[in-house]
Amino acid sequence: MQKLFLLAFFAVIIFSGVSFRNRGVDFSIKNTNQVKTTNGVVEGVLGKSGIRSFKGIPFAAAPVGEWRWREPQPVKNWDTILKADHFGPRAMQTAVFGDMGFRSDGMSEDCLYLNVWT
Repeated sequence: MQKLFLLAFFAVIIFSGVSFRNRGVDFSIKNTNQVKTTNGVVEGVLGKSGIRSFKGIPFAAAPVGEWRWREPQPVKNWDTILKADHFGPRAMQTAVFGDMGFRSDGMSEDCLYLNVWT
């Protein structure tokens, strides 16, 4: 029974590694601070702790003008490398307990940005 369990365990490990090999991640970029996304290349920052941060990545078009109060629209692709080294603006609301007040570039309706740490 133990041999069967070990055989099944190693089979799962081996085949799961094969299935994750090409899941849409582009490993061709040599600089590990750069990641290729669907919309373009994003360059983050490697912190002193060894954690990479990618701040202020747009995930939808700005919900302003005729797009206010409607579903988010796709963000337009970019051709240059997007520097993701600072937070995007925060939503138009009262800060709670200093919520992001010291990190962001102020408030704006254009606040649909992601921050990712790896």
